[in-house]
Amino acid sequence: MYSTFEVGLIAVIALCAGIAVGYLLLRRLGPRGSTAHEELRQLREEQQHYRHQVTQHFSTTAEMLGQLANSYREIHSHLAHGAQTLCDAEAAQAIKSLSSDDLVSSDQQQPLMVEPPRDYAVQGDPYDSGDDDPNDPRFARSEPPRY
Repeated sequence: MYSTFEVGLIAVIALCAGIAVGYLLLRRLGPRGSTAHEELRQLREEQQHYRHQVTQHFSTTAEMLGQLANSYREIHSHLAHGAQTLCDAEAAQAIKSLSSDDLVSSDQQQPLMVEPPRDYAVQGDPYDSGDDDPNDPRFARSEPPRY
C-alpha cells in the first residue's frame, strides 16, 4: 500500500498538472481577450467617425441655410430696387413693405393657446333634441367639479 505522504504527493502533482492543462486549453480554445479589445477599439473608432459625420452634416446644413437666407435677402433687395425704378409707387411700396417678419403669419408668432378637453359633460337631458333655447340655464357652461 501507499503511505499517506505518497497519496498526498500524487494528489498535489495531479492537481498541478490538471491546472496546467486547463490553463493551456483555456488559452488555446477560449475567447481571446486581445480580440475582444480589438473589436471594442474598432467599434469606438466607428462611433467617433459616425459622430464626426453627423456633426459635419449638421454644420454643412446650417451653412447652407445661412446662404439660403442671404440669397433670400438679396432677391428681396433686388425686387424692391427694381420695383422702385420700374413700377409705380403703389407696387413699389407693396414690395418694399414685405420683410422676413411678414412671411411668418401672426398665428405663428405667438404660441397657440389650446384649451384642454374637459372631463365632464354639459348638464342636460340626454334625450333632448337640442332644439331648445340656447339661453336655457341647463346648457350653460359651468366650472368643473372640485375634488
